[in-house]
Amino acid sequence: MTFVAEQDGELVGELLAVERSAGVAGIGVSVAEGSRRQGVATALLAAVAEWAQEAGVRELQLDVQEVNEPARALYEKLGFADTGRRREGERGPVLTLAKRL
Repeated sequence: MTFVAEQDGELVGELLAVERSAGVAGIGVSVAEGSRRQGVATALLAAVAEWAQEAGVRELQLDVQEVNEPARALYEKLGFADTGRRREGERGPVLTLAKRL
């Protein structure tokens, strides 16, 4: 499932949700640099949570760069928690966060 956010006819954010296993969806969020800290990611995450509940998804998971503190703080504010899973990414450690629905 793909969700998009537009402003004045321009794409400013997108979220892709893919079923990883029964009841678990992995999501990826991207917001244009000039549109960050304006509620775009929050709106996209609210939309995917609504879809997920209707689709029977019980958990959302996403990965975030450990150094991306603003994104991590937003996800945690919205109920995502560190799963303890780590992998090495191009810019250092990548954490997996999850939210039970």
